Amino acid sequence: QTRMTERPDVCLLSMEVQDIMPMLQQSKAFLSDVPVVTLQDNPHAAELAASVLGKRYILSAATLFGASLWPGHVSYPVAGALLVGEPFDSTGFAESVVTLLGRIMPTTYVDNIHGAQWTKLVTTVQHSLAAATGLTAKEAAEHPILRPLSVVLMKEATDVIKTAGIQLTSLPGLPPVNKIVSVLHM
Repeated sequence: QTRMTERPDVCLLSMEVQDIMPMLQQSKAFLSDVPVVTLQDNPHAAELAASVLGKRYILSAATLFGASLWPGHVSYPVAGALLVGEPFDSTGFAESVVTLLGRIMPTTYVDNIHGAQWTKLVTTVQHSLAAATGLTAKEAAEHPILRPLSVVLMKEATDVIKTAGIQLTSLPGLPPVNKIVSVLHM
């Protein structure tokens, strides 16, 4: 386990969601007044980070690429984008973090980061089916039983999200979210 030894300019939380709180608790002294970007696909990661550090410096991201992460290193073999937003109130520094991260990969600010994260979860449901079956995401998407199952799961997810009052948002490289939802509900 890697421990922080100095204060960073920005902290990218690139661990599993269950590791957020222990990591932040042990690193809290180094993260006072430091922008912290949650990179998990879990829309509640920002709330976990805020429970330790407070809301003021927390940003969230939706990753639209496959990456391998290990302490101090990020490798992403497929070009994609990083969407960064403010899960709570305006931080006043999100734009500078987007600019900084944009120097290493395509990074865009989004007004509705919660909607972007939920949209990503809906549109990548075949990844969970792939993980459950041992197939690749492509194989799961083409499987004669899993393909219709993924559509049913995506439809159910959009219904639950709508009931929860969460507004989905369109993602770069995908059809507009209203088209995705309308196709699912045909």
